Amino acid sequence: NPDNEEALTGLAMVYADVGDTKAAADLLRKASEKSPSIRTLVALAAAYEQLRDHVNAAATLRKALDLQPQNPEIKRGLAQNLLMADNAEEALKLFQEIAAEDPKDAQSQLRISQIYRQQRKFDLAREAAKKASDLDPNSLEIRYNEVSLLEAEGKTDEAIEVM
Repeated sequence: NPDNEEALTGLAMVYADVGDTKAAADLLRKASEKSPSIRTLVALAAAYEQLRDHVNAAATLRKALDLQPQNPEIKRGLAQNLLMADNAEEALKLFQEIAAEDPKDAQSQLRISQIYRQQRKFDLAREAAKKASDLDPNSLEIRYNEVSLLEAEGKTDEAIEVM
């Protein structure tokens, strides 16, 4: 049965295991077109991520989010892929939604800070960085963000000191 979702998904996983991510993505795309399920869409998005095709990964995760709008992991994956696909504005909105839904999520605050830093909105970047640091004071990634923010602000001596 060439349209069997389980068979297509299983064969796609075999292709992925042997390193043929393109063939895996093709099979998963075919399976998701026939009967989209969260499992198939998330697997397809992961295949696109491995191929560094963040535009299609984001589009696929958007479909998955339509099926499960309250799923924070899908929303987080969508936001991350939007960011990687150079769609910072839409990624920012999603990260802000995630942060509002889970006020203890340091990673979303970190991503918000990074986006604002790239946009050269340093006051907003610093505010989000502070929230992230308060939530996870031992995170090296959050500390590195502080250094990057100081550097972007032209405060090289302070950045070196923090580093």
